[in-house]
Amino acid sequence: MDGVVFTKTVFGVDELRQRQMRLHPRLRTLLVMIDGKRPAQQLIKTLEAAGITEEHLKQLQDAGLIQPLLSPPPRPVNNGPASAGLLTVVSPNEVPADESSRLMSLYRIYGDMIRDAFGAKGATYQGKLVQAARISDYIALGNEIITALNRSARVEQAVAFKARVKPYLR
Repeated sequence: MDGVVFTKTVFGVDELRQRQMRLHPRLRTLLVMIDGKRPAQQLIKTLEAAGITEEHLKQLQDAGLIQPLLSPPPRPVNNGPASAGLLTVVSPNEVPADESSRLMSLYRIYGDMIRDAFGAKGATYQGKLVQAARISDYIALGNEIITALNRSARVEQAVAFKARVKPYLR
């Protein structure tokens, strides 16, 4: 990550305001420090006494809260009428080509979302996640999660989740 400068995404700014993801204090500290000016290595060096590593940067990037400044920002794509409810973001991230790797990535992303968004109340979703074996299973479960998030007025979290998983569901 030499020379890479990160900036907060719209979702990262929202997370700082709303604290819906309940980030670990180290991740939150790092997110606060990301300003789009300092290189990643400088941030890590400044915060290494607090136990912050490159892995924390990767976690924030995987969650869609930060992005490299030099890469083009995700571009919004309108997927139909407003009643469909969500804006899809075309992600510049590299998605594994083989289905097995995509399924493993989806399992991790869904598991994190269920834990962060629903906590102990997400047992039903967690059970369905364990049963998911095909991309179509993940699509159905994702639709349920997005619907539940929208009903609980966590639309931004639903949008971030959909943007994060969409590239994997092809």
